Amino acid sequence: MANRLRLVIPSIISESQQAFVPDRLMSDGCLIAHEIMHYINKTKQGTNCYSVIKLDMHKAFDRAAESRHQIFGLKISRYAPPLSHLFYADDAFICCKATSASFESIRDIFHDFEAASGQMINLQKSFIKFSPNSPADFKSHMTSILRMKVADSFGTYLGVPVDLPKCKKNAFHDLLDKITTRISSWASLHLSQPSKFVIINSILIGSLVHIFAAVPLPLSVSKKLDSLIAAFWWSKNSSQRSIHWLSQPHLHTPKDTGGLGIKSVTVLSQAYLLKNFWRIHHRPTGILAKYLTPKYRKDFHIPNPKSRVSQPSFVCA
Repeated sequence: MANRLRLVIPSIISESQQAFVPDRLMSDGCLIAHEIMHYINKTKQGTNCYSVIKLDMHKAFDRAAESRHQIFGLKISRYAPPLSHLFYADDAFICCKATSASFESIRDIFHDFEAASGQMINLQKSFIKFSPNSPADFKSHMTSILRMKVADSFGTYLGVPVDLPKCKKNAFHDLLDKITTRISSWASLHLSQPSKFVIINSILIGSLVHIFAAVPLPLSVSKKLDSLIAAFWWSKNSSQRSIHWLSQPHLHTPKDTGGLGIKSVTVLSQAYLLKNFWRIHHRPTGILAKYLTPKYRKDFHIPNPKSRVSQPSFVCA
C-alpha cells in the first residue's frame, strides 16, 4: 500500500500546483460542508442551537445580512472564521445559529429574491436540519417561519455524502448500487480488455474523483469497489463468473513496474485525502486552510498518526 501511494501521490499533488479550477472549489465546498455537519451533529448540549438549510433554488443569499449581524454564521472552533453559506451553481447550503432573528432575516432575503428575479423557492424540496440539542417545540416554531420541513439527515451536497452516520458505510450504499448497475450494463457488451481499461480508468474512476477529493471512502466501501472492478475486468459476460488470473495488487501496479495499471479506488481515496492536507500545509491563505487550520492546526503535519483534536470529523480523524 505504501509503495503504491508513493507512485500515485506525485501525479495527484502536481495538480495542486496548477491554477485554481472550479472542480477544486466544488471539493473544498463539500469538505467544509462535511465539517459543518460534523460540528452540528456533535452539538448535543448547551443553549445554542444550530441549523443548516438546503434549498432547491438558484442563488438567493445576501451577504449584506451577515455583515449587519442579522445572520450569525457558524464557527467550528473559537478562532475559525464564521461561515453562513456555500454556493456552487444552483446548490445552496446555508448554516447559521438557529434564532428567530436569523430565520426572519433569511425569510426576508428569500422574499426579496423572489420579487427581484421572478423565481420561486421550492419549499417542498427544501428542508432544515437542526443540531441534536434543539427542543421539539423550538424546531416547530423555527420551521413555521420559513415554512420548510425538518430533516434528520442533510444527505449529500453536490453529490457527495457530507452528513455521515455513525456507521459510515451506510452513507455510501447508493454509490455502491450506482456503480454496480453501471458495471452490470457494461459487462453485457462483450468488451475487449483495452476497452475495459479505458472505461475503468477514465470513465468509472473519473466519476468518483469528486468524492475522493472531498471525503475518504470507508475501507470496506473502497475494497468493495475494487472487487467489483476486478470482477468486471476478468469477466467474459454478465452471466458467468470468470477466473481471476492475477491478484488485485498486481492488477493495480503501474505498467512500468510490471502490473496492469488499473487504478485502485482504495489507493486513490487515500491519495486524494493526502492531497488536501498538502494543499492546507502549502497554501495557508486558501479556503481550506483558513477554515480548518484554526481547529486542526496541530494535525496538519504529515505524517500524523492520530488527531489531537477531541471528536475530529471523519475526514480529519
